[in-house]
Amino acid sequence: VLKYDSLKFVDNFFQEQSLPLHSYATTEGEKGKYLYLLYEGVCQVYKDIFYTESGSKELSTRPDSGETAKRGDRVLVCLIQPGVFIGEEILFSGNRHYEYTVKASSANVKLMAIKKENFKKFLPFQAISDIQTLYLSKKQHHEKMLERKLKVSTTLSFQKKPTIKQ
Repeated sequence: VLKYDSLKFVDNFFQEQSLPLHSYATTEGEKGKYLYLLYEGVCQVYKDIFYTESGSKELSTRPDSGETAKRGDRVLVCLIQPGVFIGEEILFSGNRHYEYTVKASSANVKLMAIKKENFKKFLPFQAISDIQTLYLSKKQHHEKMLERKLKVSTTLSFQKKPTIKQ
């Protein structure tokens, strides 16, 4: 949980943005320019799954370099509510691209946006540290959720379809 002291000057650097129902805050793979704080509404977090052909079909969240892969399903990882940061992976993962697609699932979602380059420049060290801790925890949670969903999805796709006796 972020401490109030860490956030008291933050509002000077964030810009409010409205996101209509079914609009995207981030799209996986796009170069990230902003970090967002969801402060009103609900959003869905998705992860794209890639199918690679290397002898047999396998599921992977990132295609191996050198292998051709095509985007398969977009899997719902979780729903997020106010107080959650979006896109912070562009600051802490070393990757300049968004790792998730985040879509408004309620009308009139409101976000506070801060440019990536302004984030570390203007925010207090403690706020940055707190947000990084939240990011690492959230990333671990998303990976577990995605792993469970893929395991269930893969198991279901290999199960024999039921037949109806006449």
